Amino acid sequence: GLLQHGWSAASPVASMFHDFPKVGTDASSRTLLVWSHESRAWDPAVESHRTVPIGAPFLYLLRIREADPRPPEAERRPLIAPQHTTLLRGAVTGTDELADYYRDKFGPSTVCLHGDDLKDPATVAAWRQADHDVVTAGGRFDPRGLSRQLTGLRSASQLVTNRLSTMVFYALAAGVPVTIEGSTTMLVGDTTTTVDYLRERWPEVHEEGTPFAVQQELALRELGAQHLLDESALATTIRWNSFGPAAAAGADYWALSPVRKAAMVLGITKRIEFE
Repeated sequence: GLLQHGWSAASPVASMFHDFPKVGTDASSRTLLVWSHESRAWDPAVESHRTVPIGAPFLYLLRIREADPRPPEAERRPLIAPQHTTLLRGAVTGTDELADYYRDKFGPSTVCLHGDDLKDPATVAAWRQADHDVVTAGGRFDPRGLSRQLTGLRSASQLVTNRLSTMVFYALAAGVPVTIEGSTTMLVGDTTTTVDYLRERWPEVHEEGTPFAVQQELALRELGAQHLLDESALATTIRWNSFGPAAAAGADYWALSPVRKAAMVLGITKRIEFE
């Protein structure tokens, strides 16, 4: 099937799986593997596609590395994870002033940039000129990316970001306090309504004074801690040991999907919309 790759403020069925409209329908034996059926972002009961919640991969990583030690508290420093851009959604507002604001508020910190932002010399320079250390968890297909995020979070005194994102829930699940403040990075297609929706829908992570236990409970629900499977059940659910379905899914993703997407970009075909 297809696995949800990040937290979304909307249904992952439409926001992440739209290039594979048949997966998760009666016409396909493959399914859509999502993190949670209890996220506030969407209601699986109204979806036309079949979804199976298995919990976020990050939670399985936490289970594996549960006993990892953290650096002494005196050695920890803030980890800044600004809202990132992507190849498809660039920023329409800059972050130069944000780097100075965070330095003045939290002191020189470690800044984790998304792989796409790391390719922009101006973005890297802005953070470094504000006396921050710049790191990255790796590129989009780096198999160690998730592990690096956990290592960075466990070395941090707190996570600082300017917009609710996947990293916020990762931090809370890992026991790291979160601060969301600073000028919000607006992406192409965003409006002020987009940001207002995040604050109104998930007030616990935006309002000061919310007990950490309440924030962490929210994060675990959004990440699907209640859906985690043991090793045997997980392997069965994702058909890990079935070579045929795995090979077919790989061919569909790496070979056929780029062809379909190119055809849509060129106007040869039209995207099949989810209902």
